[in-house]
Amino acid sequence: MSWKSCVFIALGVAEAASAGPKVLKHDKFPEDLNTAVAAMNGQTLQVEPGFVQGEAFGAIFRPANVDYPFKVEGVDLVFAGPQEIGFEDTTALTVEIYLDAGAGPQPSKTVPDFSIASSEFYNSSTGDFGVPIKGNAGYQFTFDPSDPEGAPPEVTTGNIMVMVRFTKPGNDYSSSGWNIIECAEEFQGFEVGCGCQPVAMILDGTPTAKSLTPQANIIHLVWPLGECSGNKEWKFFDNISLGTKKLNGDVIIRLRIDSADSGCVPDCSGKECGDDGCGNPCGTCPGGEDCTSAGQCCAKACEGKVCGSDGCGSVCGNCGAGLVCDAGLCKQPCTPNCANRECGPDGCGATCGSGPCTGGTTCEEASGLCVSACTPDCSGRACGPDGCGGQCGSCGDNELCTNDWKCVDASGCKPACDGKECGDDTCGGVCGTCSTDEACDAAGQCQALGGTDASDGTDGADGTDGAVGGALSLENISPDEGTAGVKTPVTITGSGFATGIVVKLGGTDLEDVRVESPSVISAVVPKTLTPDDYDLIVFSKDGATATLRKAFTVNPGASSSDGCSTGKGSSVAGVALLLVTVAAIPLLRRRQQPARVRRNSRRPSR
Repeated sequence: MSWKSCVFIALGVAEAASAGPKVLKHDKFPEDLNTAVAAMNGQTLQVEPGFVQGEAFGAIFRPANVDYPFKVEGVDLVFAGPQEIGFEDTTALTVEIYLDAGAGPQPSKTVPDFSIASSEFYNSSTGDFGVPIKGNAGYQFTFDPSDPEGAPPEVTTGNIMVMVRFTKPGNDYSSSGWNIIECAEEFQGFEVGCGCQPVAMILDGTPTAKSLTPQANIIHLVWPLGECSGNKEWKFFDNISLGTKKLNGDVIIRLRIDSADSGCVPDCSGKECGDDGCGNPCGTCPGGEDCTSAGQCCAKACEGKVCGSDGCGSVCGNCGAGLVCDAGLCKQPCTPNCANRECGPDGCGATCGSGPCTGGTTCEEASGLCVSACTPDCSGRACGPDGCGGQCGSCGDNELCTNDWKCVDASGCKPACDGKECGDDTCGGVCGTCSTDEACDAAGQCQALGGTDASDGTDGADGTDGAVGGALSLENISPDEGTAGVKTPVTITGSGFATGIVVKLGGTDLEDVRVESPSVISAVVPKTLTPDDYDLIVFSKDGATATLRKAFTVNPGASSSDGCSTGKGSSVAGVALLLVTVAAIPLLRRRQQPARVRRNSRRPSR
């Protein structure tokens, strides 16, 4: 058997059939077959093709005590078909019924109490016997109690197992049939599978939404999975998996019975144990596990704990007065302290704030504040700033740090201060200092931090005159957004800009940085930045830094969406998808005269 994940279902049945007094089922759809098929149309359901000859699927039913005795009137089935347009292949199958079958998954007997092949049913649309089974159709098989071998005997006790066994060899369908290569006997010269039936089992769940009645759905298949022949094993759906893939949902197979009581309907949906609502258990838990009020088997986990949850809806114990339970131990209560903190520890083992810092920031635990996330970068530097407010290193006593961040011998260095009243003398010293209301500009001149600029009479408010040599600051970045995967030229304004300045968005250096003036920088945002909001950070060569929080936004670029598609031959994340068409197949039902059932003198071989 091979695997399938999700299918866009479109099913059809040709005419209505009378419902029996009671329908035993596990799937989520209405009891009436026509109504159920209408509800399935257009839904995404899990489908499993890949059955080889002799393999079977089905379910075990556990009637309520009040249902006995009863007669089995018939079986309802629904099948999916391959997506290939015009696909008309059919298959043959045998319906097997095991009475008093035990708890499952293996029945309590090796031979079914009743079995009948699809070739033995009377087909009302053709007036003859034999019904080829096609995909995308609902079938209602009705038994004939007037024939000694036309119906199972009356049921007085025990569980009932109904299995559908494929009797036809799997064909060599290409990936255009089921859109998976596991069905093909040969694909590009490689043996990859065992063949597929032209119809498949439908479950009422999806690969992501589990709807599975515990210990109810059964497969009898060659084991291990992927083998084409050999011994077959009985398995509950619950215990079948292939890697991360699992069978999700209940198989759509029903048993119609005629019971003296039509009152209580057992309900074990989502339950592994507990009462089914009619006085019968939904299952039994293994040794050491208890049944919770929700009907789930659970092993209590109290080892090393004196209090707290036992994992099964109860507690391992209670703490005394004045104590609280913390990680399974009774402790003195702790009062969290998150005053003026937006992140970091609260002093009681938890954290302050609603979650981790965002927007390219990280939590500084000492202060409890979200600060700009920065990664020091000292590539190729022996000295100078590391880009995060620190230093890459220090030079020796007789060395100085150059503008390209290298330590050079300064023992024979001649200071260069011609025309300069302040600033670097190129030998590790300074040419002079400015007064407290002045700052040194890039040309080595002292400039007033405010008031009138002697050069042109301006007050320095534009950041290019009076404040040209002011403290390092940031005012704006334009534009303030870009697109991931695309370089974005930007202009940055502020003050205190000089040669050797480092400009970053978050922890990423901007490209082609040019200091146009002490108040203007031109640069390029690299295309490698991922979508987010970033802080703009500048570092001067003397270690000063300035930050503009969440100054630049990188927007997502164009991308293709994924998800379940209904196009022919499409697949998403390894999930093969189908678009199946409506196939009008006659329902099998009783004629006005009791239907005859043609049977062989011996049971079909297994």
